[in-house]
Amino acid sequence: MDSLSVLGRWAALRRREESASRRYTLLDTGFPDRSRAGLNDVPGELGDSNSSAVLILSGVAVPWVDWADVLSLLSSRERVVLVERDGMEGLAAPLPPSPAGAASSPSLVDEAHAVAALLDTLKIARVRILAHSMGAFIGEAFARLYPERCEHLVFVDGSCTNPPTYASRDTESVPELRCAGLTERLLLRAARCAWVRALYARVLWWPRRRGLRTIAREEERVYAQSFFADERFIHTMWQEMRVYDLWAQELNALTRRLPLRCELRVAVATRHRVLQDPWVVRQRARFEALDAEIEGVGMSGAAGRSGAGVQNSYEVVSASHLLMRDNPELVASLAARRHESP
Repeated sequence: MDSLSVLGRWAALRRREESASRRYTLLDTGFPDRSRAGLNDVPGELGDSNSSAVLILSGVAVPWVDWADVLSLLSSRERVVLVERDGMEGLAAPLPPSPAGAASSPSLVDEAHAVAALLDTLKIARVRILAHSMGAFIGEAFARLYPERCEHLVFVDGSCTNPPTYASRDTESVPELRCAGLTERLLLRAARCAWVRALYARVLWWPRRRGLRTIAREEERVYAQSFFADERFIHTMWQEMRVYDLWAQELNALTRRLPLRCELRVAVATRHRVLQDPWVVRQRARFEALDAEIEGVGMSGAAGRSGAGVQNSYEVVSASHLLMRDNPELVASLAARRHESP
C-alpha cells in the first residue's frame, strides 16, 4: 500500500458523531481481524460488555494526521478511536456565531461526561487512554469520574500546569472563563484574511516539516496545511488555549474529591538531555504525587481498581512535544496492556 492510500484510508474512517450535546469527529479503526492478530483469547467483540479500545485525546492544534504512524502500529491489534473536538477537525465548517458578552466554553467535567456518552454510543466498555498535551486534562478527568472504564491512563507529554501540592488546596471554586484579550481579538480578526491564515499554516507546519514514516511528506504537508489554514480551526485553537488554566483548576477540584485508580504511564518529551529541565522536574513531581495517590487507593482497599499488580511508569524521552511523531513505537507500546519501562 503506497503512502497516498494510507492517508486516504485513515481519512475515509473519519466520521461525525454527536453525543451529550457535543459534536465530535471520530477516526475509528474498528476491531482488527482478531484471528490473524492472534487475539482470539482476548474479549472485545462489538457490543460485548468486555469490549475495550485505545482512546486518543489530542492536544491543542494537533490534527488526527499527527497520529498516523501510531495508528499504523496499533490498528492491527487494537480498536483505536481518535477523538477530534468540535472545531479541530478541519472540515471547513462555518464559524459559530460569537455570543455577546463573556466568552463561554464547555467545562472539563462536561467534556469527560461527553466522552463517556460517546463510548456508550460506540459500545465500548473500557479504554486505555493516550492523552497528549491538553488532552491529558480530559483524560485524567475521565479516569477520575469513571474509574471502572479506564484501564490505563497514558500522558504523552501531557499538560502539567498544576503545582505538585494542588491536591491540598482548600478551595473548590473554579474561576470564570476570561474573555479574549486585545491581542487575541486582533489575531482572530486578522485570521479572516487568507494570507494570515496561510501564515498560521506555515507556522504550525514548521515543527512537522520532517514528515511521517507512513505518509509521503509533501502529501501530508498539503493535507495538514488545509487544517491549519481553516478559520474555524484557528478560532478553536485560541479558545482552547484560553480555557487551559480554567480546566487545570477544574482538575484541582476533581483531584480533591475523586481518587485516581487506574494504571498510570507518563512519557515526557524534552530537547534537553539533562533531568534538571524545569518541564521534566515539574512532570516528575506530578507523577510522584499521582503514583502515591494510586498506591494509597490500592492500600486502602477502596472500591474500584486495586493497586495490587499496578506498575506505574515514568519515562523521559529526547523528542519534541509531538512525541507521537518523533517516537511512535514508544507511544504505541505505552498503550499496550503490558509495557516494560527502560
